[in-house]
Amino acid sequence: MAKLLKKGDKVVVISGALAERDNNNKLCNIGPIQEVDRQKQRVRVEGVNLGAKKTVKPSMANPQGGLVDRHDWIHISNVMLLSKWEERQGKRAESAGA
Repeated sequence: MAKLLKKGDKVVVISGALAERDNNNKLCNIGPIQEVDRQKQRVRVEGVNLGAKKTVKPSMANPQGGLVDRHDWIHISNVMLLSKWEERQGKRAESAGA
């Protein structure tokens, strides 16, 4: 699975403390991958796990400096490609209806 995930892929968080569901019991933590660490088998997903704040010095990109929100790492086993997830849900609905 680790070889399938790359930067920019849309993924859904399927397990762990970050796997939130909406009122219709559908997973709602979906976002593109920002970064992949293959050594530690972890990914950063945009919009998920906004726990860390980092202090940055003033620079050309950020002239004021200060605190910047940063996404924490999530283990690769807790995420799945969105296309694979939707495909899996479709099979589950077909088998339940038959």
